[in-house]
Amino acid sequence: MTSADFQTLLPEILLSGYAMAALMAAVYTTKDKLAPTLVWATAGLFVALALYIGVGGSGSGRSSTACSPMTLLPALPR
Repeated sequence: MTSADFQTLLPEILLSGYAMAALMAAVYTTKDKLAPTLVWATAGLFVALALYIGVGGSGSGRSSTACSPMTLLPALPR
């Protein structure tokens, strides 16, 4: 596994590890008291991972036009 592979998989690994830890914490503690904390922690993790994906790295080598809205929408009749 190369560094590029690890950087691609890192958000998924962190998110799945956090999900397992949050589920275990919620099961073995008082769920009602921990719920707001877990919601905010999950939202914070999503924002942090979105920033990591959006800002970090130089991208996957695809051009910026590959995912433009016009290429994702089917051709509309004129």
